[in-house]
Amino acid sequence: MAVLPDCASLETVARQMDGHGEDLRGRASRLLAAAESVRWRSPAATTFRADVHDLAVAFRRAAGEIDDAAHALRRHAAAVRRAEAVVRAAEHAAMAALRGVEHVLGF
Repeated sequence: MAVLPDCASLETVARQMDGHGEDLRGRASRLLAAAESVRWRSPAATTFRADVHDLAVAFRRAAGEIDDAAHALRRHAAAVRRAEAVVRAAEHAAMAALRGVEHVLGF
């Protein structure tokens, strides 16, 4: 039973999150471009474009938050790798000590 998460899986999820952030930024850009290309001119159109702008800003903000989460996941994967190295070193030291005790006791 593994106590620590699988680092490769964590990094796979982080890459997927990167893709979602990029997708949101692309959607924001396409949404703004579509709203600006509409020939509708009126006070309601101005309000519509402002609402679309606000939505695009929210998409980009969410994309930034996704980027932050992906970065945190990568930092966590790196911390797990460091913990795994510490555990491996401790196991190696414990096995060496056990072999030394066995040698002294004649096992």
